[in-house]
Amino acid sequence: MEADVLSILSKTRSIPEIEIRPTVTGDEMTLGRLYAKAYFELMDQLPPPRTKTLEDFIKMMIHLFTETSKQKQRQLFGVAWNVFKWIAEYSRCPVGFLVTGAAEGLGYVGEIGVLPSYRRKGIAQALLRRFAGFLKDRGIQVVELDVNVENTPAISLFDSCGFKKIRKWQSR
Repeated sequence: MEADVLSILSKTRSIPEIEIRPTVTGDEMTLGRLYAKAYFELMDQLPPPRTKTLEDFIKMMIHLFTETSKQKQRQLFGVAWNVFKWIAEYSRCPVGFLVTGAAEGLGYVGEIGVLPSYRRKGIAQALLRRFAGFLKDRGIQVVELDVNVENTPAISLFDSCGFKKIRKWQSR
């Protein structure tokens, strides 16, 4: 899916009680917990490795975020992307996250998640708005992402933010 930055900014809003901040060293455990809690219910749709318990998934994701925390760039589609991560907090409690990239005049949404009890409150839209503002400040006008065709809640979110389908592919 693809959207222009100005479209995202016009279709989303900030939420005053939600603070969206860039991650800092030491946030790896927070990101791991957020990711695991946001995605555990979708475990059967995620690529391997898989776990049977939320606790094991949290440990695995903390390890992954710790291992990749030192990477400021990631290779994706043969391009070196600068990696940026954000955490959404409500009353200083982490409730959502966003992992993104930017390269060659293009923004990319890699991962976005909100804890189940905080969904449908505009937090994911606010995270996307924060990223769009970040890109606009850097002169980047287009954002892309990939989403599983069966993930209808995510597709609805991205549609509401101005994203349009530009290609369809299937992974094994």
